[in-house]
Order: sequence, then C-alpha cells, then structure tokens
Amino acid sequence: MPKQQGVSLTSIARDVKKGSIAPIYFLQGDEPYFIDQIESLLRKRVLSDAERDFNQTILYGKDSSAADVIDAARRAPMMSERQLVVLMEAQHLDKFADLESYVEKPNPSTVLVICYKNKTIDGRLKVAKSLKEKAVFYTSKRVYDNEMPRWIQQYVSGAKLSIGDAEATIIAEYLGTQLSKVANELDKMILNLPEGHAIQKADIEKYIGISKDYNIFELQKAYTYRKSELAIKMAHYFSANTKDHPLPLLTASLFAFFSKVYTLHGLLGKSPRAKQKMIGVYSDFIFREYERASKSYNRRQIEKVFELLFEYDLKSKGGWDSRSPMEALTRELIFLIYQAGEQTPVTSR
Repeated sequence: MPKQQGVSLTSIARDVKKGSIAPIYFLQGDEPYFIDQIESLLRKRVLSDAERDFNQTILYGKDSSAADVIDAARRAPMMSERQLVVLMEAQHLDKFADLESYVEKPNPSTVLVICYKNKTIDGRLKVAKSLKEKAVFYTSKRVYDNEMPRWIQQYVSGAKLSIGDAEATIIAEYLGTQLSKVANELDKMILNLPEGHAIQKADIEKYIGISKDYNIFELQKAYTYRKSELAIKMAHYFSANTKDHPLPLLTASLFAFFSKVYTLHGLLGKSPRAKQKMIGVYSDFIFREYERASKSYNRRQIEKVFELLFEYDLKSKGGWDSRSPMEALTRELIFLIYQAGEQTPVTSR
C-alpha cells in the first residue's frame, strides 16, 4: 500500500464510503472529535449489523497489552469476510512498540483502528515508521479560537444551511473550542430548521440558549463603539448570570479580543489582508469590528485593560485577597474596562 501520510478526514470518509477500506488506520492528534468521527464511520461501514456481534472487538489501552491487540487482530472472522478491531486510548497501551510486528504483516481479513488521542506518536520509533508506511496515518489538529467561526460555518454548510459571520462568532464565543460540544449544540439547531435556512440570532437563542441581545459579542460591541448604555446592560446581565458566564471564561474571551486589537496597533502600514492573517481573523466583517475597536482603545489603554483582566481573573480564583462575590467582581470588571477607554492611563514608563 502506498504511504498515506497527510490524509484528510474528508479523503478518508470518501474512501470508506466507496468501500475502499484499509487494513490499518492510525488516528492520532490533539483533537479527539476528528478521531471519533473516523472511528464511528468505520464502525458503521466495515461490518453489517448482523456481522457486528461476532466480528467487532473493542479494546482499551489501559486494560490491554500489545499481545492482546495482536491476538485479536490475527483471529479469523466468523461468517464474514472481515472483522473490526478497535483499540481505544492507544496512547496508554503498554509496550505499544510491540505492535510493529503486526503492522509489518497485517491480517488481510482484519480492519485494525488505532485511536491515539491527545498526543502524537514519537516519529523516531520503528513502529511509527511502519505505521506511516503501511497504515492510513491521520493526524487531527486542534481548531483554535480564531478558527471556530469558520469551522461552524463549514459544519452548518455540510447540513445544507448557512450562517453569517456575526452569528457564527456568537456561537464560537459562547461554546468555546470543544468540538464535540459545539457539534452537539449545532445538531440540535440543524434538526429543527429547514434545508436552505439562513440561521439567525433568534434561532441561536431558541435552540442553543444563547441570548441574541446578551452575549460576549454584544459586550465587545459596547467597548468597540463606546456604547455606555449597552455596557451597563451587559454588566447587569453577566453579573446576574455568573453560572452560565463564569468570570474566568469572560476574562479569557476579553483577553483574546483585546490581544488582537493590541496587535493591530503594531501593524501600521500593512494591508488589510495581511493584518487579517496576522491576527488570525478570516472574516471581513469581524475584522472590521477589530479595526473599529483599535480606534476606540489605544495601546496604553489596552495595557490597562490587560492589567484589569489579570487582576480580576486572580480575584475570581480566590487570589488578590478578594472577598467580593462573583457578581460584584463581574460587574466591576465590565465597568472598569469601559472606563479604561475614556482616558489614557498614567504609567511609570
């Protein structure tokens, strides 16, 4: 079999659906969601429902040895052309390198799926070299914060719906980067909407529970456009809903936002496209929001915001000798960040 390094989830799924199934799949990397997607597809496609009872074996790295995996893979299928052996949590398998002998000479009637999550194998190992040569070798990469809106748009597009930049950003800001969680929430919404529908903020509020008027995106807008009344509304909302919007999550989101704005101040003379690439914002609409924010907060003001975020993040975790309730801390932080844009803070530099 030719080398399969660098294969994509799309190409694997396409081949499996066509019936072109390899004897070994090695799935590694930082994003478990993609590994789960491939493993789930193989479970559905390799065997029929009738064949599955006798020909599907699921092993776990913590509870198995390399010998157990090899023995299971060497067995002949029962009343079927092939069997499926799935090794979950393969990164915990003792003496993983011992699988090399099987990888070199796999059983043609077995499909062995190795799920090596949250890390990558040491490429210097002989077994790693064999896997790269003999197996479908897939590495899942984490989707970062700035990539989430685009990922959400692609996911929704795959279900024959559409979603705008602002709406995708609201979901990304609220749900974070845990793809399994995001996908589950999107699926709830997708199931209730007709094909071709353009997802609106009202849909997000109804099916995911994110308020179209009160969210981190609206808070950022209050800072960006210097809307004091909106900032006050946001402060009261977030302080009254600290369970749904914990302060450490709020400080992390605002730090990510202001970090991009701060970076823009150092990119004078660069083209808009270059700026977008350097701050990792791929939507023209969202980029314009960041550019507008850079006019509302200069570098020294943003440095003051960073000090506030650091201080209140510590307070939210019990540091800084803080005895204030979380509601008061949240309200204070939102007001103080707004005020930081009112005047240039005095520094000792």
